[in-house]
Amino acid sequence: MKSRQSLIVMLIILATLTHAQTLYSVNEHLKTVDTSNAATLTIANFSHPSKTVSKCVGLTTEYGWDYFLSVAQYTDKTKELIKIYTNGTISTIGIIKGGYSFSNLQYTCEGILYGVTGGSGTSPETLFMISVEDATIEKVYTFTDTNSAEALAYNPITHNLYRAEGGNASDTHLQHITVQENNTVLIEQIELSGDSIDGVGSITYYDGKLVWASHAAAGTGSGNGTGNGSGGNSQGILYMVTLQGVATKIKSMDHVSKGLAMYPAHECGSETEEDTEEDTEEDTKETVSEQSESQSIGGNTDTDSSVQKLLIAFSAGLLVLI
Repeated sequence: MKSRQSLIVMLIILATLTHAQTLYSVNEHLKTVDTSNAATLTIANFSHPSKTVSKCVGLTTEYGWDYFLSVAQYTDKTKELIKIYTNGTISTIGIIKGGYSFSNLQYTCEGILYGVTGGSGTSPETLFMISVEDATIEKVYTFTDTNSAEALAYNPITHNLYRAEGGNASDTHLQHITVQENNTVLIEQIELSGDSIDGVGSITYYDGKLVWASHAAAGTGSGNGTGNGSGGNSQGILYMVTLQGVATKIKSMDHVSKGLAMYPAHECGSETEEDTEEDTEEDTKETVSEQSESQSIGGNTDTDSSVQKLLIAFSAGLLVLI
């Protein structure tokens, strides 16, 4: 009996671990980062068959992919849309034409790759669609606010796209943006509260919240969004930000992130599922998120609540039968 119970428990644990996600960050290297304390866990050097990579900007992936999408900037000043594998190996998709420098990328469940310029990228702040086949670009919308650092994140459950922008604590903003069929963009401001955020380097969705990396640790730079301000801007700060805009500072990072992504990506869901999570289970989600943030990256999980409940009920039923 005990052996059968142990087997059931092991199966439940394995099922939970299949949803485990790791935070990746990109700049001059591809790194994994502990979400509980912002520590770098692993570093992978880029490996390109013929070019030397100066840095990569933007990091995004999709459920089922074994790679990330990013923009590589080479020492010869050319820029390409690329695939990056977790070991740092790069394969080229296509050259970014028009001389555009993107600040961030985000792929969506609708099969659209968005890129945004501004800040350290091309001015003014503009949203583009980028072909994942050949890297051709199409302008979607030009934002009318002040030019500063830009980042995008995507909630795969609600299919909501988020934009963060700002060069320092006084002008950092979070928005929910909706791209309509006629390429107009509806913008909903989300008021930030909690711990002060010193600008934006990159953001990504994780477990009902946004993982947010500032472009500079407080007191280490001028906050111009370029990563080269006075004081060096050699570090960013990692935050967890709720979808309602409440920020919690985690700790300083050892680098300035130019792109964040959770891997493997969360499976795409329906808006109804997320509506239930946000409207009726908000307190529960915050409690679970706080617990997950206190664990090391090896213990981070993004288990769908319905699957978790089914597993618990299933195991309880089996134990009763035993």
